[in-house]
Amino acid sequence: MKINGPAFGYVCLCLLGAGTYTVVACWVCLLHAVETADTANIRRWRAPATVRAPLAVAALTASPPVLAVLILPECLAGLLT
Repeated sequence: MKINGPAFGYVCLCLLGAGTYTVVACWVCLLHAVETADTANIRRWRAPATVRAPLAVAALTASPPVLAVLILPECLAGLLT
């Protein structure tokens, strides 16, 4: 598989967007858990249990960008040769 020209920039931009989405989605879940723990007067280390399902879904969004990054070196090799 070879990616060249504007397609390479588009792929990198999409990977950056996907990675950012994953980080923000996980971060929002964890912040929500901490705020909920503070409001409910429970310990913070128990708070992630309240967002277990949304955090799992947010973590699943990491699999496509990770797979693409694993494939990207092959594309880079095709671009540089």
